[in-house]
Amino acid sequence: MASPPDDLVAAARVAWPGIAVPEAELVDFVVRRLGPAGLEPELRERAVELVLACACARGDSSAVAAFERSFFDEVDWAARRARASTAVAADARQDLARSLFTGAAPAIATFNGRGDLRSWFRVAATRAVLRLASRHKREVLVDHDRLLDNLCPPTDPEIGHLRDRLRGPVRDAFAKAIALLSDRHRALLQRQLDGATIDDLAAEHGVHRATCARWLAVARAAVREATARELAAGLGADTAEAESLLRLVSSRLDVSLARLLRG
Repeated sequence: MASPPDDLVAAARVAWPGIAVPEAELVDFVVRRLGPAGLEPELRERAVELVLACACARGDSSAVAAFERSFFDEVDWAARRARASTAVAADARQDLARSLFTGAAPAIATFNGRGDLRSWFRVAATRAVLRLASRHKREVLVDHDRLLDNLCPPTDPEIGHLRDRLRGPVRDAFAKAIALLSDRHRALLQRQLDGATIDDLAAEHGVHRATCARWLAVARAAVREATARELAAGLGADTAEAESLLRLVSSRLDVSLARLLRG
């Protein structure tokens, strides 16, 4: 009867034909992550995925091709969820291939087999797409009039002529505030503006919804404080008009962003 290591290698070669990494390396990779139990039939599915990860980390071209065929559809899934362009998806594929399979410490080697490989890669793909979408759309929040209209509604009698006459300074202050955000916070706000819920965002980032809610709260506070600060600097907080506008904008930032960030 074949020994457990032989069983594992045989199963892996059926799942991933053409892998040319020495069997001893494959078995060692599995045991280092799952312990000796990783060679037993109960953990065979995870062990077989670890074999693929090991071969990819060693630069085996057959393994890399098999991984891309089997799992890179998750990049397209992430792009659809983020409403990202096909260009973003293509760039994400390139970035993931580079980070996962090349260099002195390829990221695929960090897969530990505690969960399934598809879920692990889905998190990586989602992060890559969101990072690139944020870079591609860095100015979307700044230039998009609907967010400014949320902050200073055109039919609001309170702001009236101030909104029309000072729309430029308000937009400039808001642009500077958005530019100061981290890529993650900017992407989260954009996704919220596009209709994503906190549960959607938590799933995309692979975190608990409470963690995502904290990120959003920090982003909201950062936008509010930076907008007020930049507007004051641009208009001069010593004028009654600037002080009035600051109060109006600050209150609407609170209300509007709270609405956007409600999960």
